[in-house]
Amino acid sequence: MPPQGIEPVTELMVVLVACHPSMLAPSQGFEGESAHKVVMDTLVKHMKRRIIASKHDEMGVIFYGAEKQNSAVVEHEGLTPFEHTFYHQMLKPLTAKCIKDVEGLADSQSFASRVGSADNRVCGPEALKNALWACSQMFSKRTSAAKVAKKVWVFTDDDLESAQGNTSLRSGVISRVKDLSERQITVELFPIAADGGSFNMSHLWKEVLQLASDEDAEEVVHCVAGKVGELTQAVFQKAAKKRPLRSLRWTLVGDVTIAVQLFAMVAKHSKPSAHHLEARTNEAVVAESALVCQDTGMQLQSVAKKYLPVRGEKIVMDFAEFQASKNAATGAGGAGLLLLGFNSREAIKDYHQLRSAYFVYPHEKAIPGSKATFIALHAKMIAMKKVAIVRYQRAESSDPCLAALLPQWEELMEDEEGQTVQLRPPGLHLVTLPFADEIRHAEDHAQFAAVVVKADAPAVSCAESVIEELSIPDPEFSSTTIQNPALQHYYTVLHALALEEPADPTQMELRDSTMYTVEESLRMEGQSQRGCVEAMQRFKKEVFGPEGSAEQSTAAGKKRTASQALGKGEASGGPRHWTVALLRNYCIEHGLSGSGKKADLVERVENAMKETSV
Repeated sequence: MPPQGIEPVTELMVVLVACHPSMLAPSQGFEGESAHKVVMDTLVKHMKRRIIASKHDEMGVIFYGAEKQNSAVVEHEGLTPFEHTFYHQMLKPLTAKCIKDVEGLADSQSFASRVGSADNRVCGPEALKNALWACSQMFSKRTSAAKVAKKVWVFTDDDLESAQGNTSLRSGVISRVKDLSERQITVELFPIAADGGSFNMSHLWKEVLQLASDEDAEEVVHCVAGKVGELTQAVFQKAAKKRPLRSLRWTLVGDVTIAVQLFAMVAKHSKPSAHHLEARTNEAVVAESALVCQDTGMQLQSVAKKYLPVRGEKIVMDFAEFQASKNAATGAGGAGLLLLGFNSREAIKDYHQLRSAYFVYPHEKAIPGSKATFIALHAKMIAMKKVAIVRYQRAESSDPCLAALLPQWEELMEDEEGQTVQLRPPGLHLVTLPFADEIRHAEDHAQFAAVVVKADAPAVSCAESVIEELSIPDPEFSSTTIQNPALQHYYTVLHALALEEPADPTQMELRDSTMYTVEESLRMEGQSQRGCVEAMQRFKKEVFGPEGSAEQSTAAGKKRTASQALGKGEASGGPRHWTVALLRNYCIEHGLSGSGKKADLVERVENAMKETSV
């Protein structure tokens, strides 16, 4: 049975960086920089992205093939020292200091004095084996927890040619890789081949990736970095692999069940919530609550019984029964997908998609054979132009709903270098179908008692011309890469403060490419923008008349509505009984800030009321 619920949300990653003499030599492919400096710069960029994307992720850094050892870390952490292995950073959450330490090692002189590079004769498979031992030690220091993904990233230009034909060296590396694989630790390789060199996966790396990686060796060899930007692109592509939102089982018929993973293709990113800090220590203030017995006043660790209100009476039950009663409405099927049938692809309309879809892909590791079954079903659905109708239940406590699975075929193309690039992966899009009352149908004029005023032909013509003239300048706007200037400005300032660096001026001056005022549009070059403004002015004049006071009447109506709502709220009780909308309306009408959580709004409103009463 595949795992249920949310997939790993925390990532523990150890980065292995080879420091052979060849890694430190300048390369023409890297514009005179060494491969080591390019790796360090890439890691710094990745760490800056990860510290924002997931503050709970942890990262460690180890250099192998090093001349020196970090005795301080070895003694402090109680680690076993390995020859030519330098522990730079133990597994811990990313901080500004961690990023600055890695950034400092990009300089060749600083790296040579602190770490150094061993001779090529002592590097290779033996050094890699010791580094993998060190990784195993580092992960052992962390307590095993659920929902944690463990990874090892290896940056090297050594294809382990010296292991070819050497059974002892090969078995040593393979033994360490098997140990990591048994502990659910994956190994991912970032091969480097500067100045037109080659990276042969067949010496040993192919076998390593087959044991402890989800990657195919043929795919990795296409990502060999030999030029500026290629390594950064490869790192960002692997780091940007969407973690599955969850793993679910999909019941096809009877006992035939496969495992699938759901991926969120679009997600809204917003600023994190504000936190209160203690003034003296600058630490976050955390609210804690405890269960207290009403009779004895003693603190309870847990509650053995709970009650469910039914028709004014309290029905007492134990915790398991209470949870079962909450999930009773969802049926006995539990979380997952249940195939109900198939329908024509034309039956699914555009307006059925009320929210962004999920992407469904087979999960072979959870249930063997899922991939083959999924591929066969996917191919048949495309051939017959059908969509699957399923019952989708996100979690045990979630309400079930109907969903449609739309097949997407694979689309490939050749790039400029003649390599095949995948534009669209094969899979299924899960579209949550709306309920009947979620779709608004066109009203019948006969249902209205009042007189229905229809727009005349000139007004309709003006509206059509506005739609035809509306356009957003290209290439400033792209539907796939929509900028959020406010969010980018926020994180630019946050980066600068955390790293004690000047803010990037290019990020500080970003503007919203989708927002244009009438004056800006009139000044813009191009007939399309001027034509759009002229069309809107004609429409306004035709519909609202020469004076056109529609904006003023709309604003006045909103103000009266807000005042009436506040009157009802004040009559219903104190601010603690108001809704968040009423609290915000009160703050806005009295010149106060309407942002924050409900507790902040209540405190703000109560203080304002006290000042008014005084």
